Amino acid sequence: MAGLPSRSSQQNALGEPPYDSTDWQTVPPSTDLPGYSVFKNNIKKPEVDDRDYRYIKLENDLEVLLIHDPSSDKSAASLDVEIGHLHDPNDLPGLAHFCEHLSFMGTEQFPKENAYSEFITSNGGSTNAFTSAHNTNYYFNVSSKNLSGALTRFAGFFHSPLFSESCTSRELNAVDSENKKNRQNDIWRLHQLNKSLSKPEHPWAKFGTGNRESLTAASRKKAHPELLPPGAAESLTISQVPSPSPSEMDNNGDGDGDGGAAGRETRRRLVEWWETHYSAERMKLVVLGTESLDDLTSMVVKEFSAVKNRGVGRTPLMLDDPRGAEHKGIIVYTKTVMDFRALEISWSCEWQPPNYLTKPASILGHLLGHEGPGSIHAYLKNKGWISYLSAGIHGGGRGFSFFKITTVLTKDGMDHTTEIMLAIYRYLEYLKASPLPTYIHEENKSIAESRFRFAEKRSPDKYVSFLSERLSGPYPRDLVLCAEQIVWEWDESAVRNMLNSFTVEKSLVMLMAKDGLPEGAWIKEKWYGVEYWSKPIPASLVEKAKSLEDFHGMYIPKPNEFIPKNFDVEKSTVLTQPSKKPSKLRTTELSTVWHKKDDQFWIPRARIIIHLLNPICNATPRHSLLSRMFVELVKDALTEFTYDAELAGMKYSIVCDGASVVVVSEGYNDKLSVLVEHVLQRVKNITIAQDRVTVIAEQIQQEIENFYLTQPYVLSNYYADHFLQEVGWTPRQKLAELQYVSLGDIQHHAQEVLARSHITTLIHGNVNSEEALRIADCVENILGSRPITAAEKLFPRSLNLPAACNYVWEDVVPNKDELNSSLTYYVEVGDLIDAPLRATLLLFNQMIREPAFNQLRTKEQLGYVVSSGCWFLHGSIGWHVTVQSERKPSYLERRVESFLDLFRETLTAMPEAEFERQRDAYALKRVERLKNMGEEASRFWAHIESGYEDFLRREMDAEHIRLLAKEDIKLFFNTYIHPDSPTRRKLSIHFTSQSQPPAKFSVSASEALLQVLKQEGVPVKEDQYRQLSAAEPPLDSVIEFWTKHLENHASRSTILSRIPEISAQHPVAGITDESSLPEGVVRINDIATFKAHLTASKAPSPIIS
Repeated sequence: MAGLPSRSSQQNALGEPPYDSTDWQTVPPSTDLPGYSVFKNNIKKPEVDDRDYRYIKLENDLEVLLIHDPSSDKSAASLDVEIGHLHDPNDLPGLAHFCEHLSFMGTEQFPKENAYSEFITSNGGSTNAFTSAHNTNYYFNVSSKNLSGALTRFAGFFHSPLFSESCTSRELNAVDSENKKNRQNDIWRLHQLNKSLSKPEHPWAKFGTGNRESLTAASRKKAHPELLPPGAAESLTISQVPSPSPSEMDNNGDGDGDGGAAGRETRRRLVEWWETHYSAERMKLVVLGTESLDDLTSMVVKEFSAVKNRGVGRTPLMLDDPRGAEHKGIIVYTKTVMDFRALEISWSCEWQPPNYLTKPASILGHLLGHEGPGSIHAYLKNKGWISYLSAGIHGGGRGFSFFKITTVLTKDGMDHTTEIMLAIYRYLEYLKASPLPTYIHEENKSIAESRFRFAEKRSPDKYVSFLSERLSGPYPRDLVLCAEQIVWEWDESAVRNMLNSFTVEKSLVMLMAKDGLPEGAWIKEKWYGVEYWSKPIPASLVEKAKSLEDFHGMYIPKPNEFIPKNFDVEKSTVLTQPSKKPSKLRTTELSTVWHKKDDQFWIPRARIIIHLLNPICNATPRHSLLSRMFVELVKDALTEFTYDAELAGMKYSIVCDGASVVVVSEGYNDKLSVLVEHVLQRVKNITIAQDRVTVIAEQIQQEIENFYLTQPYVLSNYYADHFLQEVGWTPRQKLAELQYVSLGDIQHHAQEVLARSHITTLIHGNVNSEEALRIADCVENILGSRPITAAEKLFPRSLNLPAACNYVWEDVVPNKDELNSSLTYYVEVGDLIDAPLRATLLLFNQMIREPAFNQLRTKEQLGYVVSSGCWFLHGSIGWHVTVQSERKPSYLERRVESFLDLFRETLTAMPEAEFERQRDAYALKRVERLKNMGEEASRFWAHIESGYEDFLRREMDAEHIRLLAKEDIKLFFNTYIHPDSPTRRKLSIHFTSQSQPPAKFSVSASEALLQVLKQEGVPVKEDQYRQLSAAEPPLDSVIEFWTKHLENHASRSTILSRIPEISAQHPVAGITDESSLPEGVVRINDIATFKAHLTASKAPSPIIS
């Protein structure tokens, strides 16, 4: 692995290695299959990878990586198209994203709009897609025996999609809803602002998500040029219009499904664009299955040879610098939604994938993003100015990249932004003037090789999606698995060339904060309304940044002592069937020690979980806050020491979890015990400084305040969970205590927590039982705790809803600018340890998930966020639906209950054979094999921490699922889920937006206005008028339009005065009654009082497996 690739690294104009025909073997066509070519060289793979790989090219130039994995329970496939939103037409921002959405809505072979997703989900799988700047990626997983059928349906996306007219309007709404979901999200807002700070003619400046306005504005102008004066099309935007309600749709949920004339024109443009860009030579496919490579080859050649090669060639590289002179050497001040402060310095730079042999950007990211002694991070953190720093490549497209150094500032840091910038710029100058030691390269090379050598399996769909993106990279085909990870050559000149380009004059600085920014001439970014202004970096700062006079406190990282050297794996016993549970090595008053020696993955890694239980951790909101501050101060103090360990493949975490403090360490077992001992020593003997307490308190306050500005569905889900916890404190309750916490309080609390506890330890991986006991002894000796009493060994419990209840709790969305509301609708089912009932819930959830999504999101278009699933609480189980929408929660609740009526009919009509197919597929899914050591450790720990020790739960679930009949599901549904049940237990959480959507002008109002216009002698082209009216535009836009259009008309005042009257007389269907709740709902007025009247679930006890 350490040697250089045998292949030439010379690249062509697309940044690819030259094509060599001698590397390929041609397979001629047969009576059954078209021809194809096979890449003859072996694909380099990780040492522990037992899968077989084959690279082929179809006659249409579509390249495919095939993966034979005989042990996988799931098959998967992903197709990546090297076309993303940078390739949108200039007048149709978001078209690539819209294409992704509409691709799922049926193909010529399978025209039913949810045929593909229905097949996948009913066969134990899932599917998704995403559109990025330079590519669109589609992927799925499915039960192994159904790969062939899934590929047949999947291939149609790329050779015969319908782009159904009936779905056009709804998918425009879906894209629009997705964009609205992101409008108050700073990540999306700042990303788009970064894109707008580039040459307007450069593709990077485009708006990638799209919305209904961006996707229809050009079409509306073309469709109705006679009716609309210049600029009027923009005034009739429909991006502000809520999604149409079901009452406005026909029986199929389509309504004016093609979106009217504008929608039809957008679809026409989409088809035209797709026929240009979705070409086989721009696609890369990865397929993973249990079938042999020959069988996989036959499947793929049969299904995907029909994809057209349109002769457009590979996507050209975008080599032009996206930033012009006016975007360099400037500081941009920008306001955020969330309360945080950050300073980012970035440079545009060359596209990095062609530099895969040397990876100069990775070396610079290592030097600039280091957190150990002497680093920029350590220097600025010790000054009290930052709490976080990262450095490396971010964003870009095929042909250009960006290198960014990002810092999160403290309050004090906001007052020292000039000093922070100078520290970063001067460290760059220091690196330019300093020799770069070769051990930096050797360490990075060693770490990368070890990471690849022992790379574990991941979920098949994520793996194929990851690889299909990589196949489009400029890498030799035999290195597609490792090219982005391995470092081969040390090329100091390449590092220095990049380093020398990082000058003050070429940088763009962005200072982000909710408040406290300097005042200037604020302007708004077009798509998200982000407020910002900019100015040149002061000449005085530029001059100081180039001087190393009085430079001190920062230096190049020292050699990393944590790099592992011993990779031996103890493989004394190879079992035909790996053990499904850990062993309990020791139980005392003080501790419980669990252990599992790895017996299936055979990698030199381990995970050590240490759980300190003490009820004082979470006894009150104050205690909970003190526990959190304690662990944050421990992490803060350990940063410099543990960073080298993290680079070398070892990491730790420490968190508060209810009444416990949990320390997790994992990585190469060679030096893992050293890390564990040091972390625990710091936990036991931490020295707390007041300046760090101030910084940590500030971070926690920001986090809590920002929590209430997050997405509404996050809030409704959180509060649903909070209502059902026996002991739990809201962020606001903890925040109320923050001002009363002192350094002494934290020290005293930490001593109390550590003085008495019950220590539960799980040691898992490449560690034998003797070493595990030594580690456990070391843990107990360092912490020096005394045992807590048996009565204090409390496991969390959930609260049970009473029978025949229908509760709702209502609140407003705290973010006044958030357009969306949310509903979390929860029904309690029963006891977690009731295995037959639990199995029935699991199968029911599998059966209802796709129909719920298809009805509530795809057909009714309630909102972008629609999810359903099981909730396993501390003792009880239930089922929930969550919807985020511009509609009111009370309306959403009624739509959920209407869907439940519909699903009862679906369930009754379901053929027995279909039920049995879904049941058997899900039973297999429930006992899927573990993919890696981390999954196994996490599963073990979940059962230990819960108190049930139910390690064979999944096997038990599968046994019960196989025994279920359709009548069992119907009885379950009618007893626990459907609103008609006399014993159903239901709780819903409503968060209502404070931002009211603009009043809409209904279709019936438009008809009434049309009669007024005729009476007053205003000439109107009625067909065009009705097509525009079908979108039900905002009332304000209608008034604005006719104000301009009737400027010289004698009846102007009369008509304008009638428009609001007509709107009130003809409201939009389904809007006026949204505020009413269904009958029988009981409102909750006080959370504490409500919870006090609920009973708690039974305390957990170990399950005898």
